Amino acid sequence: MKTDPGQTIVYEISEAGFGDAIEIRQIVRLLELHDDTVRTNLDDNDAGMASSFVRNSLLARLVLLVSRAYARSKDTDLHIRRAICLLRDDAVRDEIETWGPPGSLANALVLWSRLRSDHRLPLIVHFRDKFTAHLGQPDPSISLPQNRQVFDFAMETSNMMSALAIATGAKPEGVDTWDGEIEQAAAAFWSPWRSGAK
Repeated sequence: MKTDPGQTIVYEISEAGFGDAIEIRQIVRLLELHDDTVRTNLDDNDAGMASSFVRNSLLARLVLLVSRAYARSKDTDLHIRRAICLLRDDAVRDEIETWGPPGSLANALVLWSRLRSDHRLPLIVHFRDKFTAHLGQPDPSISLPQNRQVFDFAMETSNMMSALAIATGAKPEGVDTWDGEIEQAAAAFWSPWRSGAK
């Protein structure tokens, strides 16, 4: 099907990235619905500590999924930045441009460039490097990202991953087509704790 190794890798990365995009959206929605009502009911049922660990695990996973998309890449890496590096090759880019809808690759690359230079990315990467994937002394000149900053940047990253998957022909529709199912799953997950179970 795909003959050139550069194009094949870009295609495979974009397809896997679409899976990450779905997971990012699901985690964001789970974290958003883990609100005061849910936390209070979990606390009242002696599950507050476990709830905190679940929330922290979700946040760590979200930060990992988002930050790795932008991480420096090596030849053996299979994350989004590696695909972007391969797309600098004219032959790879020219062929990929024929696989998706007209203009879709240009759109994905614009989204990538905008997010790559976004002021929130260094905050998220620093948080990953000092508090999640690694543990280290934080740089006092870099503030911790607010939850809303992480959630919004994550959703924009999800949209960019989706745009790349559409551009390579890996997916015919955007990741937002999953939002109804994601909402339903997140609401169902926390629903026992909305009414104060015991």
